[in-house]
Amino acid sequence: MAIAHHRLNPSTTLPIRNRVLAYMAKRGMLEAGDRLLLAVSGGMDSMVMLSLFLRLGEWPLAVAHCNFGLRGSESDGDEDFVVEECQRLGITLHTQRFDTRAHAISQKISIQEAARELRYAWFAELCEEYGYTKVATAHHAQDQAETVLLNLVRGAGLKGLCGIPAQKGNVIRPLLSTPHADILLWAEELGLRYRNDSSNATDHYSRNAVRHHALPTLEGVNPAACENISRATERVAIAYQALHALAGDRWGDPHAPLQAAFTFPTSILRDGLYGALARFWLDERMGSLGFSREQQEGVLSAAMRGGVGQSVESQQCRAYVERGALRFLPKMASGNAAIPDMVEYQALEGNEWIDFRVCELDRDAGRPEVRVSRNSHRVFLDADTLSLPLVLRRWQAGDRVQPLGMDGEKLVSDVLTDQKTPTSLRHSALVLADRRRILWVLGHCVAHPCRVQEATRRVVGVEWLPRRFPDRQED
Repeated sequence: MAIAHHRLNPSTTLPIRNRVLAYMAKRGMLEAGDRLLLAVSGGMDSMVMLSLFLRLGEWPLAVAHCNFGLRGSESDGDEDFVVEECQRLGITLHTQRFDTRAHAISQKISIQEAARELRYAWFAELCEEYGYTKVATAHHAQDQAETVLLNLVRGAGLKGLCGIPAQKGNVIRPLLSTPHADILLWAEELGLRYRNDSSNATDHYSRNAVRHHALPTLEGVNPAACENISRATERVAIAYQALHALAGDRWGDPHAPLQAAFTFPTSILRDGLYGALARFWLDERMGSLGFSREQQEGVLSAAMRGGVGQSVESQQCRAYVERGALRFLPKMASGNAAIPDMVEYQALEGNEWIDFRVCELDRDAGRPEVRVSRNSHRVFLDADTLSLPLVLRRWQAGDRVQPLGMDGEKLVSDVLTDQKTPTSLRHSALVLADRRRILWVLGHCVAHPCRVQEATRRVVGVEWLPRRFPDRQED
């Protein structure tokens, strides 16, 4: 499908044109040869953006319209309107209908988040299929002010105060610094047709409440409130990017997926400006791992006081305050599932979780040493005492083991306590069991009944290959 390329002779020059061009040029949003996909809902903002780019006439463009099916016939009316306008202007149009509510339910997210996910995923598909290089949305200065105020009220960190990014990947927002009054002026002067979203008239959504009540109050104090908030947000974004780069160079990307456990030395947190940078990084890291603001503040406060033992938990991770360090552990699958973040497994003899070998012992060859130290990653068991299959899993409350040399059983939790296992590592302790008993508390003790004896003739050698936690950094 060809992209329509229009060049209309402008009949008037409005401040918005120069403002938008300067804003885009300053940020390098568009280059010669770019192919634009405009996100057009049919509302005033997006219709002004469409009109503006048609009058600029410098880039070939097409339109994408999403029907989220949230307002019944009104949503269908928006789609019909955009179809009619694009046909009248001879512009290539892509439309897509979404079951937004079903997506929100399946992903356990809000309707707004679901709509955002669906539309940006679809835009990416269109870009790949048709060769569009940039996607433009019609967010403006009032949208920016609303976003920042909402984030501020919700307790956002520095990242939240950056608001809506002017550009993220191939998505650009050319009107982001433009006052809503200028957009209204453009629409009125050119007599643009557009649709009104009835849901914008209610206070059902938090954003509408800010738009209808908070912003008018602020504009009563200063008519340029929205533009000033937008400009301040740009400065915050610059500071945030600088801090993010500095902290990222030192400790890595704070928003990267958590692949393995890590520790962070708490002594850094009290080290002046360097400590402030470290607290910024931890704030970003914990936020990306799903910890609430209260959890972050509680743990960081305890760490800076030198406290020990406090812990918090998110859906992705557990964080512990230990002596001299904060330790973060990824949550692991329960039951007998593989735990790739903690252990490497080699599949031999059909077993998916451990590396083991079964061998016959020569009567005169002696027997292998049974290693029982807490740092041992290899043990030998009497094969004839085992009730296969063997299963590697995390220990559970109530688990018991008969340690080597003892007559009776002992709780695994007591074994871990006696060997002074740090609180953060207790959750991740593993046991090897057969169908009858626990054979080995990995790295801690071997079960007495399955020990290798003089009469043993068949031995199972088991090796555990853990990923070690990184050494604590000391400065």
